[in-house]
Amino acid sequence: MSTDRRQRRAELIEATLASNREVGALSIFFHGAVASQLGLTPAETKCIDIILRSTNPDRVTAGWLAEHSGLTTGAITTLVDRLEQVGLVRRQRSSEDRRKVYVQLLPKCFERLAPLYESLGKAMQQLLDEYSEEQLLLIVNYQKRCAEILALETAKLKK
Repeated sequence: MSTDRRQRRAELIEATLASNREVGALSIFFHGAVASQLGLTPAETKCIDIILRSTNPDRVTAGWLAEHSGLTTGAITTLVDRLEQVGLVRRQRSSEDRRKVYVQLLPKCFERLAPLYESLGKAMQQLLDEYSEEQLLLIVNYQKRCAEILALETAKLKK
């Protein structure tokens, strides 16, 4: 590889890393603004998001939510108490195992959240429409691998 190509590659890597940092910071600020609009904390809105992204949102337990959020079970109990108080979730006992309690999102949750994400969703859809399928596959692969790295590095910090 020529010196010019190595330098160009190094510049592109640095630009990518800088962009990652900027997107990360702006994502935190956006989710903080959404949470503020709802009178919630960013952790509370992200836990709602985790429930929404689960394979079975009606069967999420507090323990599962703790595991997937990185919060302690005690913190999750307090968080679910708060979400229940403002009418966004309910606790539902399992009919198969009375010891198991599911955290379920209520319609009010969707009614309050959807308008706050609508503009962002449209803007992101427009942006993604500009890319070819091949480019989208590359973007998805990159983001999945970034998420894996972030999960591993977070786990290291929590040890």
